[in-house]
Amino acid sequence: MPHTKNSSLRPYNTFGMDVQARKVIRIASTEDLKSVLQTHRPH
Repeated sequence: MPHTKNSSLRPYNTFGMDVQARKVIRIASTEDLKSVLQTHRPH
């Protein structure tokens, strides 16, 4: 599953603000979501 670092969130918000996310993970399936939830849980 693709992910990017320091990515602009402008295309995803309704305010047109160019804010940055440290990491963006694109979820395309239920299996992707399960994988992300298992490996990227906060400590």
